Amino acid sequence: MRHSLSGSSPRVSLVALFALLTLGCGDVTTVITPPTTPRAPPPVVPPVVPPVVPPVMLSITALRPNVGSTGGETPATLTGTGLQEGTIVKIDGITVRTTFYGGEVYLVTPAHAAGAADVVVRNPDGTTVTLVGAFTYVAPDVFDFNGVWSGYADQNDGTHQVVEFTIRDNVLTRVSCENTVLSEFSAPVSVRNGAFSYTAGGGALVSGRIVSDSAAVGVINFGVCAGKTWDARKR
Repeated sequence: MRHSLSGSSPRVSLVALFALLTLGCGDVTTVITPPTTPRAPPPVVPPVVPPVVPPVMLSITALRPNVGSTGGETPATLTGTGLQEGTIVKIDGITVRTTFYGGEVYLVTPAHAAGAADVVVRNPDGTTVTLVGAFTYVAPDVFDFNGVWSGYADQNDGTHQVVEFTIRDNVLTRVSCENTVLSEFSAPVSVRNGAFSYTAGGGALVSGRIVSDSAAVGVINFGVCAGKTWDARKR
């Protein structure tokens, strides 16, 4: 009996085809690689920048006292903001002696003719302030000399001798250095043009000058105050 493939079942043909393909290709394994996720870059940390501190502007609020003797040597104090160590002070172009302490500048005036003088303050960083007519020079005889004055002898040697003197009716009546007191004078010691001097035995015992309403300077040479300079303030 003759058979024909044309009469075969479609299902049988598909199974046979799949078998042939399997035998020809062998086992096939498919590996699926997941996509790589890019790594985020590290965050950018900005550098730490210290805050900018603006410089303190130089400003002068006071000069005390602002009146002194034409003979100079008046101690005065500059106060304000922005003053620095090494500040230079000039009075009418003359550089004066200064000391910087506690944010203030202590100075000693030079001799000068009577009248108003400009004061120029210059910091080491170059900042400058000009105080027009800030200090006035006057003849020393305009000051009131009378009263009790107290201060210290020269302390360059590390000692602190207390110096006191009294002036009544423009006459020196008493001088003391620590426990040594001089109250008897061979002749009245008058204060003239802001100055006084007493000499005994060829050596000056005491001399001084009134340099402002509240300050005096001089030299003393008796007791433990042997040949020292002094400065005093009126009580």
